[in-house]
Amino acid sequence: MGTDVGGAVAGVLARLYEREKATGFPSLSGAVVEARVPLTQAVVDDLLLAGRPADPAKRGAVQRLRLLLLDTDRIALEITVRAFLFNVPLRFEATVHPEVRVPSDPRLHLTLTSGGLSELALNLPQLPDWIQVEGRQVALDLGLLLRRGGLDWLIPLVRVCRANVRPGVLYWDLALQIDDRKDTTNGELPR
Repeated sequence: MGTDVGGAVAGVLARLYEREKATGFPSLSGAVVEARVPLTQAVVDDLLLAGRPADPAKRGAVQRLRLLLLDTDRIALEITVRAFLFNVPLRFEATVHPEVRVPSDPRLHLTLTSGGLSELALNLPQLPDWIQVEGRQVALDLGLLLRRGGLDWLIPLVRVCRANVRPGVLYWDLALQIDDRKDTTNGELPR
């Protein structure tokens, strides 16, 4: 019996959510939500695998990509690149700039700390389009990932977004606000 009730409640909540989303969340007008969302290393790994072709031949030059959560605001990018008949592993360490300027620039910015040829090596492979590299600066386009996942409606609701890396965990500190003066479906909320 508990499963049937749980399924019915989940169905009602799903319909309520879809109705509210379609009309700009009028029942939640003026709401402010603050949350700390921890993503463990395993969850980050799963998110990076989502949408990747299972067949290595269809992955292009980048065969493997992993973000390792090292220490306070430090991560490592591990990339395996196919070069002719060989797979070449590359590792780059970076510091995380915690502030994500949402909605104007929903990208997580990193600065490479590994030296020398790292920028050249990182610019060589065909990286996923949500990773942009310019010299020692790397940007992870979270907005693009949210749009692809059908969560673009969330972007204009975000007032504060900070990334905090600790060993094995990426914490997202978020503040969301549903403005009571403007329809949220048009993406132009006042700050």
